[in-house]
Amino acid sequence: MACVVYSRPHFTVVILGSLNVSDFPQARVNQEDEKTFECGEVEDSEHAGEKWKVWSEELVLEVLLPLLREMTEKAMMFNGVDDWENSSVMKYAMAAVDCWEKRSMEKREKPRYLLKCFSLKAAKATLESGRIRFSHPDVYNDLLEGRCVWDGSFDNNDEFQKCNTEKREKLKNVRICCFSEKSSKGLLPHQAYYADEGKGVVIFFNTDSLLKKYAPREPEQDAISKRRMWYVYRVPREEQLKGNLLDVYYTKFCSWRHEYEWRVVLDVEKNVEQLGLDVLPDKDGKLFMDVSFKREEINSIMLGPKMGFADAKDIFEKILKLFGDIKVIAAGEFEYGSYTRRRYHVIQTLKDLEEFYKGRIHL
Repeated sequence: MACVVYSRPHFTVVILGSLNVSDFPQARVNQEDEKTFECGEVEDSEHAGEKWKVWSEELVLEVLLPLLREMTEKAMMFNGVDDWENSSVMKYAMAAVDCWEKRSMEKREKPRYLLKCFSLKAAKATLESGRIRFSHPDVYNDLLEGRCVWDGSFDNNDEFQKCNTEKREKLKNVRICCFSEKSSKGLLPHQAYYADEGKGVVIFFNTDSLLKKYAPREPEQDAISKRRMWYVYRVPREEQLKGNLLDVYYTKFCSWRHEYEWRVVLDVEKNVEQLGLDVLPDKDGKLFMDVSFKREEINSIMLGPKMGFADAKDIFEKILKLFGDIKVIAAGEFEYGSYTRRRYHVIQTLKDLEEFYKGRIHL
């Protein structure tokens, strides 16, 4: 079977294949017929012939993935849940987008660095201790964090509760540290969420150093593909996680796609000793652990565009004390006639910092 998921004059898209998450759906495109086709499931004979062309993976990822991504997101936004959950068009489209997203993710180049945002308070604590925090997923802001689809029957509630309890027990020692591969030009959502709306700090970690530290025995491409978050419409099924339950934390719902997140997911009991990490464990029952980092793991540090001078001076002095010479970038808004423009400036001394803040607009 197949499904017409999009149709306009001279451009109709048919998705072939199963809805299995492991399959790469084939796309056939008709760019000759002026008529539009009714969207929905169709027989194979209805998309055969010279007019229907099988598109290459490159074309699928470049053209069809953005198109269907926009289509499915609008459908979810403006239609009721029943309208898109029970629609064959949406089922095929979402399955295709999920699979194509994963292939697109796997084909992206390795970034030189991964950024991590800190609130002002967290930044000062991090720079004073030389440690970054790994937290239990229960403290994160995603309401669907760690969710998967139950494959068993709900008729037997005892079985469900037993499996759920076993899952919670296995995952109680999980600690996660989150990064993003977005550049400084795409930082606005990250700073708004995680860096005191621009009053905090962004630390740029060297990707190679993080992979060497947290995935020393994994082939590089496998380590990258695993730690890049996969954003999906359909969360994984419980059966898919039999091999490694921690994989549930490398998948998030598609509404978080703009974060371009990477994760390091550790099991406290297994991985800390295995990787030889220097760790300060939980205190007072709080679900976190703090892991030390070294100078070579850091590429640069950026001060938030809304950070006040007193805090910037304090942070800069802490950076000098901990690292000595390291690239520090100040950000801020400056007036250009009747316009404002954000500037980024490398700070080497306190005098540089003072001069930068003299011209900056106070927000």
